[in-house]
Amino acid sequence: MKSLLRASIICAGAAVAAFSQSGSPFTPPPQVSGYNLVLSEDFSSFDLSPDGYGMHRWYPGIYFNAAKPLPGSITISNSILNLRWNRSSGQTNTSIQGCANNAGHCNTYRYGYFEAKMKWDVANGAWPAFWMITEQGIWGEAHVGELDIFEGQGNDPTHYYGTINEWNGPYDLVTTNSQGNNRFALPAGKDFSGWHTYGVLWVKGRVTWFFDDVEVGTAVTPAIFDQQDFFLVLGSQEGSSWQMGNLAGVSSEALNLSVEWVHIYQSPTSPASSAQQQTANLFAHPSTLTFLTTVLADPSSLLPYAAAPQAAGGTPPYRYAIKSGVLPPGLQLSQTTGMISSAPGEAIVSGPYSFTLEVTDATNSTATRTYTGNVLEGPFSNSFTSFTLPTSAAANGITTGPGGDLWFTTADHHSGRHPFLAPTRRYQGRGRNLIGRISTAGAITMLDLPSPVTEMGTPSAVPLGGDIASGAAGSLWIAERDGAIAEVDTAIPSQRILRSATAQATPSQIMVAHDGTIWFTEAAGSQLAHITTDGSILESRTPSPNSYPLGITAGPNNLVIFTEAGANRIGFVSEDGKLSGDIPIPTANSFPISIVFGPDNAFWFTEYGANKIGRIDFSENVTEFRVSSAPTAITVGPDGALYFTEAAGNRIGRITVAGAVTEYEVPDKDSGPNGIVGGPDGDLWFTESTASRIGRLSLR
Repeated sequence: MKSLLRASIICAGAAVAAFSQSGSPFTPPPQVSGYNLVLSEDFSSFDLSPDGYGMHRWYPGIYFNAAKPLPGSITISNSILNLRWNRSSGQTNTSIQGCANNAGHCNTYRYGYFEAKMKWDVANGAWPAFWMITEQGIWGEAHVGELDIFEGQGNDPTHYYGTINEWNGPYDLVTTNSQGNNRFALPAGKDFSGWHTYGVLWVKGRVTWFFDDVEVGTAVTPAIFDQQDFFLVLGSQEGSSWQMGNLAGVSSEALNLSVEWVHIYQSPTSPASSAQQQTANLFAHPSTLTFLTTVLADPSSLLPYAAAPQAAGGTPPYRYAIKSGVLPPGLQLSQTTGMISSAPGEAIVSGPYSFTLEVTDATNSTATRTYTGNVLEGPFSNSFTSFTLPTSAAANGITTGPGGDLWFTTADHHSGRHPFLAPTRRYQGRGRNLIGRISTAGAITMLDLPSPVTEMGTPSAVPLGGDIASGAAGSLWIAERDGAIAEVDTAIPSQRILRSATAQATPSQIMVAHDGTIWFTEAAGSQLAHITTDGSILESRTPSPNSYPLGITAGPNNLVIFTEAGANRIGFVSEDGKLSGDIPIPTANSFPISIVFGPDNAFWFTEYGANKIGRIDFSENVTEFRVSSAPTAITVGPDGALYFTEAAGNRIGRITVAGAVTEYEVPDKDSGPNGIVGGPDGDLWFTESTASRIGRLSLR
């Protein structure tokens, strides 16, 4: 599987030598003078998705056709792509496209010179095509552009067609379909059975078609072309007289389109290629060997421990060794993985430690990193304390915040079943939607705002637990399920209400990115959103449609990572919005809710629908660990383990980065533990949504 997290960057505006994939040089055509080569596909290695999804250069079929090409109809022979239609297949189209069927990854462009060297079987019924359509069409937008670089018709062996279309649903608003401007005659002595180059130069407001580098026609483009992102399609379609599937007068048993190469050039002033085309190394793996992990979580003397300092760069595989100092007694180092973990049958000895770890790559280059800390002294126990709220409302999300306290949200209890308890359990009473704070000593106060916090909606939709985050200068940010985002100044106190442009978008979970930008998920709208410096809310679609995004966290290299509960995927987007994609979860219908970046440089998430905790590393390897009941929220504990809530099971779970699971029963019966966070005191703090309490699990 090609890794989303390791794909190479191809960037318009960066000078690229005119070499093919295989390294063979070629001469750019004169019409691209001043342009840079941004794609050279010579099919020496063919990156075709096996199922129409994932991160690849090409995908089988065309997204609006349910029937996909049959095995054997798309082949490579001597670095030539062959797209073959067979009468016996019962299909009418053998195409490949540059975008996944769900738009989870698209290789898109706006402006440039697009060319392919091709030949095709000239026979009645043949309908070869080299064209471009917009990513926005896959999203479901009806108003889209289409640019046909080349279309042939087997019953018209001396001409080909280049066309502009502006579609609005089934209606073609603007088209160049007239013999005067889009039916191009072959030069004398030429025929389509030989190799020819078909190209189009697209600049703002105009396209120009080329045959063997000679201009053959030009046309003005509609405004929609300057607003959308286009991907390539190559296809051997079948249909006489422009009618797909029309076999009238077709005698051929097979029709073939052969493609030797595809090139794309762009001006340095063109808009950058799509976010998905600029698939930078998401986790910023450097070229020089180094350690990315700068700090290790402190072990505890009586709890299992595992941490994996991550090396990157150089030439794998790596070897690890202690260069100076010693590991704390009771810990061991894997020389092949770098994992530092509890030694079987040995207790970890408490006290300070300092050691220097060395990594050596395949070329014998080395890098070192010194780690210092303190092994926390036991004994440790699952000591619980809970604190009753001065309101009957249900506590939900919780975060560390201003004043060194814990801050939490509440919402009214509503009559009806709690979604995470047995059907016989019902909410009792009514409360107000408030914000509370609790000190590490357990003192609770409810924030009295000049105006009430906007209604957060019923807590029966999904368990959230991540609807509050701490911002700069003593502020709190709250995702409110009625469509609002509240910024609360705890010092005054006061609040500012911001609203998304999408009605009923249902903001779900919220976080503060590394650069201070506020990001949140919009579950009902299948969108991500962030707040600009002027207070505007910018929304963007998730990589998969109908994804129902919930959990959200910040990752390395300025990434925002989120769960797609409806699409059963983990999604990512760069903070500048130029990079996005998503990764499938192996277990079907796992309904991922919450996600956090772990101490082992991997992402850990809860799978509410599968009773599992998931982990995804830099190479897209997903590992799943079963737990007793549906996990809800997840956080990193002060001991380097991950802690999660199990609302239905009334438990707090602990999982080490090595996958060892321990679960603790919450003493308060049917408390519905929900949000969870590591406190400034080294304990775990969590909300008890149905008990109207705040709980604490002491680790020291």
